[in-house]
Amino acid sequence: MAPAASLQGQALGELCSLSSGWRSGVVEACRGCGEDAPEYLCSRCRQVSYCGPACQRKDWQMHRSWFNGDDKVGGCGTLRDSRLHASSLGFVHTVWGLWDTVPLPLASRRSRVAAAQMLSRARIVTWSRLGVESLLSEEWRQVWRVLPRAVCQADVARYLIALHVGGLYLDADAELIQAPPGGSWELLLFEEQRVPHIRHLGPRESPHLVRIAQFMFATVPQHAFWRSVLELSLSRCRQLLTEGIQWKDSDVLWATGPDVVTSVFHEQFHSDVSIQVGVARDFVRHECQGAWRHGADRKEDEIG
Repeated sequence: MAPAASLQGQALGELCSLSSGWRSGVVEACRGCGEDAPEYLCSRCRQVSYCGPACQRKDWQMHRSWFNGDDKVGGCGTLRDSRLHASSLGFVHTVWGLWDTVPLPLASRRSRVAAAQMLSRARIVTWSRLGVESLLSEEWRQVWRVLPRAVCQADVARYLIALHVGGLYLDADAELIQAPPGGSWELLLFEEQRVPHIRHLGPRESPHLVRIAQFMFATVPQHAFWRSVLELSLSRCRQLLTEGIQWKDSDVLWATGPDVVTSVFHEQFHSDVSIQVGVARDFVRHECQGAWRHGADRKEDEIG
């Protein structure tokens, strides 16, 4: 095996060993067709899942670049870049089932496959409530169960996965249209939009005109950015719970949504050289279905 591929395998192996606490709460899908595929592993790397040999053969042209050491995703081609991207692009994550009662839609499964096939080593993982809750700290666990909007849990879930596991995260209605850029980045964020004036922002939102998306990102595990995101979100959730108000959509955006990521980036990490920021529309198509808006995800026992 080539040295670069060896380092990629080592980094992905480290992630595999980390998985013991949450594996029972996730479903891994076939890189070839998107069907659940918990049993059959690539006969060469023994890490990536397929539903069977036919899908493995179909995917081999891309997946073999990992072994050949010529993976185009991974930046400058240095060993350090290869290792970084083995941990930042080793998984394609989706959260589903926290408040959805139907299976992950077929269109979403297909878009996960398309994303994974742009990356030679990515494993497709869908997170359930059990998997996400295994990552909660005691502080978050106390707040988690009393959050009045289910979408807030979906927001927090992605931040927990980013911190503890790393990888590429995509909302269920987001579709990767171009492979992430190369380079030595450890955290890849995306500019969602540039707001023309602060009057277009919500009443609580931070006055930063460049808004950072959280429907897609890629990251190495344990990046300090995500610790700060979780800390700020926890503080804001506690504030709203103390106020005892009914959480409006604007409160959700502020407490757990994109304003948390935007605030942390601009106020703490804007000069961090390990972070690269791209333009979302160049890399991802987001349907913005927003099924949670207007209180559609509100819990029945919310105290308003």
